[in-house]
Amino acid sequence: KAANTERYIKPANSLKCHGLLYAKAPFTEYKRDLRNQHENHVILNIERTRRKEHGHFYIGELCVYVYKTQTRKCAPQHPERNTKLRAVYGKATRFHGCVRAHFIFQDH
Repeated sequence: KAANTERYIKPANSLKCHGLLYAKAPFTEYKRDLRNQHENHVILNIERTRRKEHGHFYIGELCVYVYKTQTRKCAPQHPERNTKLRAVYGKATRFHGCVRAHFIFQDH
């Protein structure tokens, strides 16, 4: 009898695929016209988005701009914790090579 030399290959959909909870996106620039600059619309360059198909996943997703300050302040959800970190939340709105996001800046 001839030995079975064929290998068993797993189907592509049965392979383990670990998803990421976040992706870093360096701030590239503000949305701007020839003379005007719109600070609430920013352009982000998200890691691992090289093609238009990759960027469509992020449309409508939450974006967070995290920064440090000099003074400590309590978070509204946890008044007992004082932190130097602040966060501004936004939403990814469209994709054109980079992702455009709309942030709402609120003064507390």
